[in-house]
Amino acid sequence: MLKAYPLLCILLFSLFSLPGITKADEQEWILHLQNDESILTVQSSSVTILEQENHQLKIAATPQEVNRLTSSPAVQYIEPNKQKRTSSLLSYDDPMLLQQWGLDNIQALPALEQYKQQPRNLLKGLTIGHEKDGQTFSYNEQPLPAGDWVIHTKNEPLSRISVTLDDFEGPWTIKILDEHGNLLAQNEGPLLILDVLLPKKQIFRTLHVRIEGTEDWKKQPSIQKLYGTNAARVAVIDSGISPHEDFCGNVLKSLGRDYVESLPYGEDRFGHGTFVTGIMAACGNNRKGMTGVIGNAPVDIIPLKVLDQAGNGDDFDISQAIYDAIDQEADIINMSLSGKGETIMLRKAVMEAVNRGILIVAAAGNDQTDTSTLYPASYPGVLTVTGTTAEHAPIPVANYGWEVDLSAPGANIISTFKENSYKTMRGTSLAAPYVSGAAALLKTENPELDAVSLRHALVRSSLDIGKQGEDLYTGYGMLQVEEARKLAAKQPAAIEWLTLKNGQPLLEPSSHLVGFSKDLIGQQAWLFIGDSLQSVQHVTDSLMDVSLPFVQGTATIKLFTTGANQNVTSRQEIRTQEETAETTPFQDVPASFWAHDEIGQAATMDIINGYGDGTFRPNESVSRRHTTMMLDRFFKWDDPSSMKAPFEDVPSALPGFLAVSSAYEQGIVKGYDQQFRPNGTLTRAQMALMLARSLRLNDAAGTVHPFQDVPVSHHAYKEIQQLTDLGIISKADRFRPNDPVTRAQLCAMMIRAKPDQ
Repeated sequence: MLKAYPLLCILLFSLFSLPGITKADEQEWILHLQNDESILTVQSSSVTILEQENHQLKIAATPQEVNRLTSSPAVQYIEPNKQKRTSSLLSYDDPMLLQQWGLDNIQALPALEQYKQQPRNLLKGLTIGHEKDGQTFSYNEQPLPAGDWVIHTKNEPLSRISVTLDDFEGPWTIKILDEHGNLLAQNEGPLLILDVLLPKKQIFRTLHVRIEGTEDWKKQPSIQKLYGTNAARVAVIDSGISPHEDFCGNVLKSLGRDYVESLPYGEDRFGHGTFVTGIMAACGNNRKGMTGVIGNAPVDIIPLKVLDQAGNGDDFDISQAIYDAIDQEADIINMSLSGKGETIMLRKAVMEAVNRGILIVAAAGNDQTDTSTLYPASYPGVLTVTGTTAEHAPIPVANYGWEVDLSAPGANIISTFKENSYKTMRGTSLAAPYVSGAAALLKTENPELDAVSLRHALVRSSLDIGKQGEDLYTGYGMLQVEEARKLAAKQPAAIEWLTLKNGQPLLEPSSHLVGFSKDLIGQQAWLFIGDSLQSVQHVTDSLMDVSLPFVQGTATIKLFTTGANQNVTSRQEIRTQEETAETTPFQDVPASFWAHDEIGQAATMDIINGYGDGTFRPNESVSRRHTTMMLDRFFKWDDPSSMKAPFEDVPSALPGFLAVSSAYEQGIVKGYDQQFRPNGTLTRAQMALMLARSLRLNDAAGTVHPFQDVPVSHHAYKEIQQLTDLGIISKADRFRPNDPVTRAQLCAMMIRAKPDQ
């Protein structure tokens, strides 16, 4: 609330008396003044004063206004008014929530606040009727006699229907049929609740629910509840899932399967699968235990048991579970398991799921060894997760390698355990369900996202926590749920290298798997290595193998997709790194050479390359094409928006095509009647024009230096003066504007143009 101080009113009057005020970029600041009278000297056109406390003002102002205020002698200093928030979800009523440090660590709290309540029963309020008498009424979760019922869905999508009986005397069956009497799904078993999964991406006018197998019971049951949802599906391939007080109705026991011990419904006698599931899906805000990363979002969990009571399982059973998850149209498969040695069977099952668009999330493992020989973590397309401490350090037992994609909490993690208990554990197994849960949230909020888009949103929004950029120990970085939600909401067309990361060396010619989101299928994929086009391929599937040659040293690999008119629809860039990359001095650039230091800096920054014989040839002239390529590396221009050639003499196959196209789009090069003359010599005046345009020097020059050979009428006069004023061009009697620019001169001018120079 604004406090009415007389001195403030004077300033406020001046504020509202001035025209043209914009509030779009305003932020809150704390203004520290010399004394009370200093406010009279604060001359701002549109500062909003919110409160005053002694010599401090809380104001709303744009950064430009703050810069002007900073120069006032009445102002001691100005600082941003930093915001704070509660460090835990105090509005959640789960006793162990404060012990779940990982939720805040992965930025999950905003989503949990959104999903505080149990998901809505999508059948509630719909019109239903008994098949025999035809009478209809609005369903409000009232008990119904067992029998055949018709649900009028109003064309609302449904992915699951569950039926709860008030009692049972043995196995019974639920069948769901469409309006034509075709069987859509069924389930049978001796449980109070039976669940059926409906075909995805289908909308039915009516659904017919039939209860069978109760005819010989002594007492005919009632339907206690009909429940419908449209939820993402996560298959948890683990040691099963035990019933727990902290699980909601989305852990689908009746759809579980035991592949290893022949127990009913994947009963967990080891505890690991129950623990993993709690991290992901423990019921939130229910006054019990903890909350899972999905809160109460509509996500269905399918337990598929492949690990026995000692935590051991084999590839045969794991493969069977994967195929069943495919048949159940799972969106995500969580595999918090790992081991050495591979089989053709498991590889085929994993790749079949990946090819079907299922996101597989696997633990990196806890053997303190290289992930390249561990499975399923090292299979192409698997999203491999490692565990970290609260301080973002990898847990000591975690495996490492280029297969590691993402980090998530993995130390001192509390979760649900067998026999209705809770436990604290550590390991990469516990990190994986954080990521699977986050992926399920994204899929819930954006059902159209495929596995490549989900992966893109998760890894590209992560927080870099280890060595700068991707690394062997933390992958892309720490999972950030809220940032991933924002990125996924943009629904970007995505390209993801699935077996190659920034910094990874290319030690030999190799083939790498690339994922394309479904909306890119049918487009063209353009592969550039360094400055040269390597290939153009038609994107025929969501997964494609891309062949890469051996690359010595550091190389930039760019992959673009183009649609109609060759406009770029998506791009992804990878920079490989030689393991022992070193900058070798050029033989013909001695320490006494006038541009020795600048050439060395340019080489270190990968702006320039020498020749195969170890020379740089500093006094040779530079072509227009090579100059543009070097400037592109220096200024890191945005990639072009089209693969259509900007000039007739610069085809896409010409090395430097990307740099010339970028320079053309940004107005840095103009050309000559559809010609660029790429091999033509660049003059010093032309170089000044390109450099000034690259620096966006649009203002008039400051101090004028009188070059004898650059009159005011010269076409590059202003740019030459601007660069001279900035110290990029040396002051001399003559500039020699028509002389060819040399390789050494180009390096010197670029290095002098660095912002920190």
